[in-house]
Amino acid sequence: MRREIEQTIDYIERLKSDADQVSATSKRDFEMEVLGYAYRDRERAGEAILIALKRGNEPCIGEIRGFRLIRRGPEDAYLERGCNYTNET
Repeated sequence: MRREIEQTIDYIERLKSDADQVSATSKRDFEMEVLGYAYRDRERAGEAILIALKRGNEPCIGEIRGFRLIRRGPEDAYLERGCNYTNET
């Protein structure tokens, strides 16, 4: 039980750190890096992500606001920093 409490406290601290990162970068204009190229247009960034997922095999395909975009498969990726953010529950 003590270990679970410590893990939960650590998880909460990482979530807080991630929330602080989002807050600190929220006023910035959109910018995303995909496979080394910077995008300021959301639609083009999205297209670049889809191409990167289908063509490459690099585990980390980009970054946005201090979060890494990690490949999960040929059509799926998730954000990672202190915690992993996936669409799975």
